[in-house]
Amino acid sequence: NQYQVVKTSSTQEAINYLMSDMVDAIILGIMTPQQNGIRLLRLLYENDAWKDIPVIVRTEKKYEKLISQLTKKREA
Repeated sequence: NQYQVVKTSSTQEAINYLMSDMVDAIILGIMTPQQNGIRLLRLLYENDAWKDIPVIVRTEKKYEKLISQLTKKREA
């Protein structure tokens, strides 16, 4: 299997890409230019087409509790 890596520079760019293509996984930085990556994480979990995409989150320690809460909501 070969994978193609696509880098987006904003939350909106990532959403636009997801609307046009399916992905196997996402590596997400919580702090992105223009918008907060937490918004994208919430959108991923709320969208039936995207909610099962594995997400690896790059974050600072101060966001661990919030990420944990979002993950628990996703698993529910």
